[in-house]
Amino acid sequence: MDNKSATKPPASTGDLRTALSAFAHRSVRPRHAAQLVLYSAGIALLLMLVAAWIVGEATSPANQVYHYPGYVPLPWDTIALADIFALILLALGLFVIAPATVAASLAGERRAGTLDQLRTTPAPPLGLLAGVVVGAPLRLYLLCVGPLALHVFATVTGRVPPSVLVGSLFVLGAGAVLSVLFGAVLALAPQRDSGGALLALGAAGLSGFAAIVTTGMSTSSSSARWAFLHPGGALSSLMLSFDGLWQRMMLSSWRLETLHGSGSWSTVLSLIPAASVALSLVVGALLAHAACRKLASPERPLFGKVSAVAIFTVLAAAIILPVSQESIYSSRAANSITLALGIVHLPILLMLTVFSTPTPEAFALAVRRGQARGPFSDVAGPQGAAWAMLTIFLALCAVSFGALGHLLHASGRDFVAVTWAFTVAGSLPLFVLFGALRFQTGGARAAFYAAIFAHLIFQMIGIGIAREWSRNQVELSVVEVAGVLGVVVPLVVGVMLARRIAAIRATARRG
Repeated sequence: MDNKSATKPPASTGDLRTALSAFAHRSVRPRHAAQLVLYSAGIALLLMLVAAWIVGEATSPANQVYHYPGYVPLPWDTIALADIFALILLALGLFVIAPATVAASLAGERRAGTLDQLRTTPAPPLGLLAGVVVGAPLRLYLLCVGPLALHVFATVTGRVPPSVLVGSLFVLGAGAVLSVLFGAVLALAPQRDSGGALLALGAAGLSGFAAIVTTGMSTSSSSARWAFLHPGGALSSLMLSFDGLWQRMMLSSWRLETLHGSGSWSTVLSLIPAASVALSLVVGALLAHAACRKLASPERPLFGKVSAVAIFTVLAAAIILPVSQESIYSSRAANSITLALGIVHLPILLMLTVFSTPTPEAFALAVRRGQARGPFSDVAGPQGAAWAMLTIFLALCAVSFGALGHLLHASGRDFVAVTWAFTVAGSLPLFVLFGALRFQTGGARAAFYAAIFAHLIFQMIGIGIAREWSRNQVELSVVEVAGVLGVVVPLVVGVMLARRIAAIRATARRG
């Protein structure tokens, strides 16, 4: 297999419209659309009733308690509280449930064999992708009409500034696109059919966890600069940017003073929505490209090597560049941040490496045919792409806070710890390629990856102890064992991988 796999011609506007119409009719019949909109209006009315009940209970004299002097009561308002409920429901539906629905739908299509039939239709891959991400959650989109109308009503009645309404519409739209594409990519990633329920749960869990984390980040001046990493954090930042019920509910009195007394936090909150929309669109475009190539050629890995490096670069820049220069007060602090950021990026690196690794059949066929394989070819191993990602990570750290200079001037223990960590990360693509070529069943491969995960955890423990330069004999023994395993395990896996490739070549020569 090579990179010149046959693909369908580019999608035209008519092709996309036809695919969208077909998938929409599969999900919701026209006569049911109005019924779903009425249900969404009922949801909005229910939110108003619940908000009115909560406000009545909160402002009731019987429920008033003593507060400390200077306490500012919450500005309870029925429409403002209903608007918060509406935004929470919109975020839950578009960022959590929608990607789970798309993942379950695509997994079901693969398992039933209908996805292969859809590939044979005249619809181009982009049309199929657009049909799935729009058609599968169409019922959910219609149910979001009522809460969205309630959000508009809150703006009309003066509870929400018009600028916040416009920003929230962009964040909701771009965030929904990113979320459903993430669900589609997650369902297309496995080389073989897998359970739709597990994929749906994974998509919902990852997106929901990211939304909770970034929402919490937006409520702190030190971490708000990373709230744009998920559209949920961007929505929270929008609601925190004006003096309303959400701001009073989420921020303590001293944080309110910090927000109103310092312009830096307010400036960050005002920039987060635009940054979130830009990040969602860029990453969404890269994910859409990956999904389209997988729909067009299911035998190819999900990510091309260049696409994997591009996704890593965007995410790494979004995480590393906002690091405050105030936190870099010494070489030791810079190396500590480098190690911490490395741990954050390790799952991203590993995921992109796994999903850009060729199938054993494609790799063996390329070896047998003697095809010239560049480091960024689909049939090449993931080493070149993974090492490029590590280089980009180090370059971004050097640009952001001079990590390379701090490493060169670091103490011996810091230099050993950071160098050790990069060596461990650099060995990961060898493990991934060996696992793909050696273990054919999902259970055997999962067991191998579990063993590698345990190896990584032990290496991290060893690196942490080495960095502290402990004199405890037990801890020193742990460092020695971890150091030996850090050399022996990659060496053994590398030798076994070389033998595996040599066996494939020998088979090709005999054939």
